Amino acid sequence: SIFNDIQFGTADTLVSIKGTTYPTIAIFRNPTIGGSNTFDVGFKVEDDGAGFTQLTVDSLLYQRVGATYPSKMFSVTGAGSELNLFNSGARNDTASGTFLEVQDGANIRASGCLISGFDKAVHVKNIGVAPTISFGTSQADSSGTYDIFIEHPGATGSITGSIISASQFSGSF
Repeated sequence: SIFNDIQFGTADTLVSIKGTTYPTIAIFRNPTIGGSNTFDVGFKVEDDGAGFTQLTVDSLLYQRVGATYPSKMFSVTGAGSELNLFNSGARNDTASGTFLEVQDGANIRASGCLISGFDKAVHVKNIGVAPTISFGTSQADSSGTYDIFIEHPGATGSITGSIISASQFSGSF
């Protein structure tokens, strides 16, 4: 499915995609999140490893100024899960939450992104199978604990761009 020029409102989770035995693919172009709208998780991608679940987000615009912030903008879990994130910008005015969390064999590709004001910009959790990430030509300025936090010792991938705050790596990068 392809979704163009979507503006999201208030919800617990804005988008949840869960694959099973069939390929599941969703593409969002020019989604906008901001203003007084609140949510806990922006985009959630899950796959149990039996199928293929892919989310592509191009040109996301998110800005939050206020008292309530998301716990995660993107959560990607499972060996068949994949996130492609391009040309996007996201900003909190206070360091809070995680922009991108990946775990248990999921794959992420991000390019041309500006991430600011999160406690963690990218968090590769040490849960399950090692994830793979490619984070290129992007800027992470979390203003919080870590810009990039690679917790899984088996995680692989590459990171290029500008990282402003502290980072911790324990995978193969």
